[in-house]
Amino acid sequence: MRAYGEAAVSLHRAVDVAGRIGANAIAATAHRELGFVDVQAGRRERGEAWLSQASVEAAGADEELASIAAVRGMSLSDAARYEEAIESFDESIERGRRCEHRRQVAFSSALIGACIC
Repeated sequence: MRAYGEAAVSLHRAVDVAGRIGANAIAATAHRELGFVDVQAGRRERGEAWLSQASVEAAGADEELASIAAVRGMSLSDAARYEEAIESFDESIERGRRCEHRRQVAFSSALIGACIC
């Protein structure tokens, strides 16, 4: 648990610095990772808030938006909202294919399989 706390502190610093220098892509990634930490800890509402902020900052960058959609899908799946989770994973796969992010496509495809089983 300590590692998550330390990671969150570093991510909050990254968000702060990125915001000050206008590095939206870095801020989006840091917000997505904060969302992932909260989703993994079962704090879905807080995780969704971070993911929403990340989506705004990603501003159309398919690679980042694909990753955000995958984390959102994980959260929805954890909440037994499988139909919505699959939609989110589908979005992740579509965006991942557009930017040729094969690893993201494979990851999200595997997560869809977990929802369907």
